[in-house]
Amino acid sequence: MPGNYVFVPIEGNFKEDISLATAADRYCVFSLGDQMAQTSFCEQGKKRPHWNDIINFETKDDNDVCYVEVRERLPGKLDEKVGVAEINLKEAEKNGKVTKWFNVKNCDEIAGQILVEIDTTYTEHDPHLSLHLGTKVHGDELSKFFSF
Repeated sequence: MPGNYVFVPIEGNFKEDISLATAADRYCVFSLGDQMAQTSFCEQGKKRPHWNDIINFETKDDNDVCYVEVRERLPGKLDEKVGVAEINLKEAEKNGKVTKWFNVKNCDEIAGQILVEIDTTYTEHDPHLSLHLGTKVHGDELSKFFSF
């Protein structure tokens, strides 16, 4: 659906760390149509990361789903995917503003959940949160992050 979408990832609740030897710095990559935006890293977040970010997408395209890939930063290695959550935008449009837990799945297994506030009536942002605007990317760039 065309419109302005604001996503505020609040916290996560995950079953396990990918690498028990690292600090498990988790972050989110939001994807809506041909736009992507990344949150800051939650350092030392482990199984219960918290974020202070606002993800803002303006789109003219018909998009029914926003994908949120939760990733874990591994020093000296490639970051690893914790899992992907799917946010139904029709529900958000219907309610205007909603805060909800979404399942984060990896290979059809639930790896945890992420609490996200979604606002389709957004006007101003809290100055204590970091604002990230969606950036248009090409399909081959999206495939680096999202493998469904």
